[in-house]
Amino acid sequence: MRPLFITIVVAAVVAVAFSGCLEAKSTAYHAFGTKGSFAFGFAYGGGKTVQPLDAPVFLDVNDEANTGFLVVKGKAAGQDLEVHFDKFAPAKDFHDGGLAADFREHGASGTGDKTIPEVDLEMAGWGTATYKVGGAVQKDLGGNDRFAAHFMVIRNGVRDDATGAIWADANKTKPFNPLEPAMGLSVDGDWEFHLVLKNQTQNGTTGAAAPFGPMGFRGTPSNQITQTDRLFTTTVLGGTAWAYFNVTGTPTAAGNNVTFTIKSPSGATVLAQRVGAPTTPNPMNPQAAAQARYFKQVSFPVTEAGDYSVTTTGQITPQGAFEIRGVAIPPAAQVINFWWEELTFGADAEATAHDKGLIDEDHSHGGGNETADAARPRLR
Repeated sequence: MRPLFITIVVAAVVAVAFSGCLEAKSTAYHAFGTKGSFAFGFAYGGGKTVQPLDAPVFLDVNDEANTGFLVVKGKAAGQDLEVHFDKFAPAKDFHDGGLAADFREHGASGTGDKTIPEVDLEMAGWGTATYKVGGAVQKDLGGNDRFAAHFMVIRNGVRDDATGAIWADANKTKPFNPLEPAMGLSVDGDWEFHLVLKNQTQNGTTGAAAPFGPMGFRGTPSNQITQTDRLFTTTVLGGTAWAYFNVTGTPTAAGNNVTFTIKSPSGATVLAQRVGAPTTPNPMNPQAAAQARYFKQVSFPVTEAGDYSVTTTGQITPQGAFEIRGVAIPPAAQVINFWWEELTFGADAEATAHDKGLIDEDHSHGGGNETADAARPRLR
């Protein structure tokens, strides 16, 4: 369980000795999180789309002054990732001045939306953040350089430590459903640090593009093929990519056998798709092996920004050809969830953030009180 803090002054020491219950909480707040994960959307379905995040988070804020910052720095999906959340501003009354502490939100609480189960917040903030992938600032769907951002340090974890899933019941038999906000599993004492990035304004043309537009290329190779080409380039994460493969040639079962391997910008294999005549005759369609045109279309989630490539290998009969088309369609609404399961607080959080390179020796405290955390004893 995360230790609580109190600020010591001479009068408080005497008062605690007699009352045993005085808690004079400072407004300076520091937290550091590691063991991270991320997902596009909320990943309700058993955590199947959750990915590991090798990027710790550090928070230094003052909820009374509504100042401070949050920084994330490391790698996600094989790419450098940075988030800088330093502009806090309220959009609703309960947001206070952009930072607020000690209240309940989400789920059936009646405060905030119902996207996750009800959470017991120690600290939360709202505003905008810059989001960089591979050193390049990412734009939201509306073309803004900053994403709408919301962070939460919660006392009752809602993410499964092993899978990242959000469950509706203690037996983990079904995923959480925002339409049933009162049903949502959380674990008291399982501290979590959450960060959500969303598009500030939605792109009105999102999804209007046909899956296979004018982009694409055609090859007329020799019998044996080995070549790599760019499939498409995207700067928007969380969308859906489509690829179409078409192989034509002399209608022989052995003559057309091509494999298209798609790789992400980091070089990871997304999928490998064989396209060609069937290796064995189809008893329901004995003419299939004699067809001269073979094609496949596939889709996959866009988890990295940059150039996606496709490597073509195999063979085509003489005078044969192949065609490839690819496109990435942005999501209707962009939502990126980050969370961390292992947290430290106070002076230890600041020291760890410095050791991990999230802040430097000239770190300027957003919390406004440079000695408050160092002076606090930890009570369990």
